[in-house]
Amino acid sequence: MTFYGQLDSIGDDISLADVGMVYVFVCFNDFEARAILQSG
Repeated sequence: MTFYGQLDSIGDDISLADVGMVYVFVCFNDFEARAILQSG
């Protein structure tokens, strides 16, 4: 799988899993995607 992008929390207005990050990976051969949530 190839790293495709990440989503970050934006201060206190938009918080992902206690100020976490979402990492997105894509497999272009199988047309699959996975997202991993990391909280801080």
